[in-house]
Amino acid sequence: MALPIVIIASSLQLIYDLGERGTLQSTFLREAIYPTTRSINGALTNFKFKLRGPKPPQHKIVIVEADDHSIDTLGRWPWHREVYAQLIHSIFKEGAKQVALDVAFPEPEERIPPEVYQLLGPNNAELVEQIKSFEGDPTLSKVIGVYQKKLILGYSPIATCQPGYQDLTKDHPDCPIENADLNKAISEQLDPFALKEEYPYPESTLWKTSLINILTAFSNTPLLRSTALYSGSFYITPDQDGYVRRYPLFFFHEKKIYPSLALSAAQTARDEEVQIEFSEKTGLVQKVFFKSDPDHPIPVTPLGNIDLNFRGPRESFTYVSAVDVLKSQVEPNPELSEKLKDSLVFFGVSALGLYDMRAFPFDSNVPGVEGHATALDNLLSNDSLRSANNFGLSWLPIFLIALLGCLFAFLFSKYEAIPSLLIFAGFFIFFGFVDNFILFRHNINLPSAFLLLEILGIFALILSLRYIIEEQNKKFVKEAFSKYLAPQVVDLVLKDPSKLTVGGERKEITIMFSDLRGFTTFSEKMDPKTLSQFLNEYLSEMTEIVFEHEGTLDKYIGDAVMAFWGAPLHQTNHAELAWKAGVAMQKKLKEINPIFKQKYGMEVSVGVGINSGVVSVGNMGSKRIFEYTVIGDHVNLASRLESLTRLYGCDILSTTQTVEAVPEELRSSLYYRKIDSVIVKGKTQAVDLIQICEDPLAPETIQCFEKAQQLFRARQWDEAIEFYTQAASHYKASTQKEDTVAEIFIKRCEQFKIEPPEADWDGTIEMRRK
Repeated sequence: MALPIVIIASSLQLIYDLGERGTLQSTFLREAIYPTTRSINGALTNFKFKLRGPKPPQHKIVIVEADDHSIDTLGRWPWHREVYAQLIHSIFKEGAKQVALDVAFPEPEERIPPEVYQLLGPNNAELVEQIKSFEGDPTLSKVIGVYQKKLILGYSPIATCQPGYQDLTKDHPDCPIENADLNKAISEQLDPFALKEEYPYPESTLWKTSLINILTAFSNTPLLRSTALYSGSFYITPDQDGYVRRYPLFFFHEKKIYPSLALSAAQTARDEEVQIEFSEKTGLVQKVFFKSDPDHPIPVTPLGNIDLNFRGPRESFTYVSAVDVLKSQVEPNPELSEKLKDSLVFFGVSALGLYDMRAFPFDSNVPGVEGHATALDNLLSNDSLRSANNFGLSWLPIFLIALLGCLFAFLFSKYEAIPSLLIFAGFFIFFGFVDNFILFRHNINLPSAFLLLEILGIFALILSLRYIIEEQNKKFVKEAFSKYLAPQVVDLVLKDPSKLTVGGERKEITIMFSDLRGFTTFSEKMDPKTLSQFLNEYLSEMTEIVFEHEGTLDKYIGDAVMAFWGAPLHQTNHAELAWKAGVAMQKKLKEINPIFKQKYGMEVSVGVGINSGVVSVGNMGSKRIFEYTVIGDHVNLASRLESLTRLYGCDILSTTQTVEAVPEELRSSLYYRKIDSVIVKGKTQAVDLIQICEDPLAPETIQCFEKAQQLFRARQWDEAIEFYTQAASHYKASTQKEDTVAEIFIKRCEQFKIEPPEADWDGTIEMRRK
């Protein structure tokens, strides 16, 4: 029933992958489905960025902005060309290494009407030339010529096409193969700034690929182009949801390759061009690298885009107002000079009224020029985002979707709601940690949105169907039993049949859990008949001890015994009875172990956990089938204590609640010591652990151990180790056993010497396992 979800998720991932690789030939899928799949994965990428948080730029990149203050001071946009000329000159005077312009000048600036030149006529040619020299374009051209080796002009494609997606046999009007006028215009505008390297395969191959070709461009005037050495495209395309996440490094036209603004700036900054390798099979981009560093390619898509590794929200880069740069030539500004010195500068627009704002993952209202700054920082650091395609593993996301989809469909179908929920939550936590905190923080962006949506969909579907079909019919059957095992309960029911109703009350009682250690290991070596015989003998002995000490047997959990005191009959000495029952179990085990050794070839040990507190006690279940049992946090704690006996090497563990529940005049007849203060798994409050002993401990053992505990909490590790060692020696001398508790604390001291605890640590240890 989960198969449709697996198929849908795999299909969407395949469409996304083919779209990213530029090989999605279906027009419907390419235009209607692929943009949506990219936006879905993009939304997850946005979340990853916010989870990762900002990171500083790796290079000194400064944005000189045409902000509202500059517009108000210098006049309406666009400014006169001599303003740009003065601004560029001022930026370089302040020590900038290079400047890239996120603006273009497509038309000549004519501040004097042509009619004036006509009135002057041919007889005043010299005067006409002198007047023209005061126009803005010649001034800007001169500045471009002065800084041509460090200045990158901007342009933008207006009309583009991906010829491999067009029906060229019908001479598609959006992507003409032969149009002399268009080709000539593009060549005149952009050829001087093309890469030296050309597309290596025949032009017919280029026109069969989905590489982006330029048809018309928003470029600069011939006068400005003639004095420039570098120019780059400032064209950025947002995804369907309006967010910019990728950046095109170059465009194509008639085998010529034209760099973007950021790529041109990167080449200028490094003083070298990039090398591009194309796939002979597909004609698409295969590898891009700077010529001096072929072993560290730039992670690009087959279409020549990079996935931007954003640094943070707006103004992650240093911003400087254009008018402040101009003023600095009259009134020196040391702070501004320090910002611009040795920097790579982008000039762009940030004024809201000029509509050059973009949505980036960290912020939905950022000047578009910051996208170019991000791309340049990525290129110079070579840390743009990588995907499965960049590692030749484009099949991996689809494989994970198919494999994990089938696996989780099986697991969710096999296990009940709670285990399924734990599996579901565990997968999301584990996968989220790997995807976000390992891969993404190392600039690897796994497109995992459809995988996560698939697992979520399968879990929701199976859980809903199970609840409708099965859960309501089986809920109470699985949680109740039909028989009371304790004689006190039977007597109570015989005296008052009205007790045979579902309900409970709050009472202070003492709960015990006992469990065989290593039962799974030796049970595997027994045949079923022998195992059954052994369990019957063992459980019979333990049950008799519970009844002898007036306890109520709650249930058997495999080889484990659960019992409680204080209900249904009221017992003021419930803690003392449970305490003595636990000690009696250990003594009885010593008596019967030789018999088990002879009969079954093994000796067994038992861990006992005892805890006291207020819990809910009564008949729990349905109206027809229920059991007399106890529930509550103190019950869970008793179970945790039994589990902790393995860790501490103690036979019986209890808590201060149980000690305090024993009347004070009787405590002197009980043997115990406080060994630790812990936060057990699933709790937030610390619990004091009490080791219950069968025989009294030597006073020297108690004194040395308590002194060691004081030194341990005071962080005096070496002194604590000394007293723990003495305590262990006295313990062994009096009990003929190793003091595993002291050994544990010695190891803790050694560890804390290497890795000290937090400053506010109070000696409490948090347990990360049950």
